[in-house]
Amino acid sequence: MSNATRDIVVSHLPEVRDRVEVVYNPVAHRPWRYVSSLPEEWGNYIFYAGGANLHKGPHILLRAFKLLREWGVDVELVITGTARTWVEALARRYGVGQGVRFLEKLPEGEYFRLMAGAGATVLPSVWPEPLPTVAVESISLGVGGVGARRHSRDCG
Repeated sequence: MSNATRDIVVSHLPEVRDRVEVVYNPVAHRPWRYVSSLPEEWGNYIFYAGGANLHKGPHILLRAFKLLREWGVDVELVITGTARTWVEALARRYGVGQGVRFLEKLPEGEYFRLMAGAGATVLPSVWPEPLPTVAVESISLGVGGVGARRHSRDCG
């Protein structure tokens, strides 16, 4: 946790002061050590890294992607952790399976290389993300992110 979070926790639970450790998140520095070349062969694509987790909103993403295709937007969707899952079946049902690359969960090097080559990273979560790591990674690679506006009041 951060120093600020530690201070909040300790103010409410002073008895844990000596047991709370501050650990800095290296997420902003991690991606670049893997990216030496961009995946130019992939072309114009949007990157989604939430896998088949319903809370990460892949179903929302596929509906939006269907609209983009209907409007004539020529872009591909690359989504990790969804090969042979319900997400792939849903894309076929929506008629957009041809414009989507369904990948297995990727090793960090390939994951960051694909993220760095994307036109945008999308995060359509349906629950409030306390710290969307994918957004931080994406921004640290110079790739813009598109997210969903979610608050705790929307989910309960």
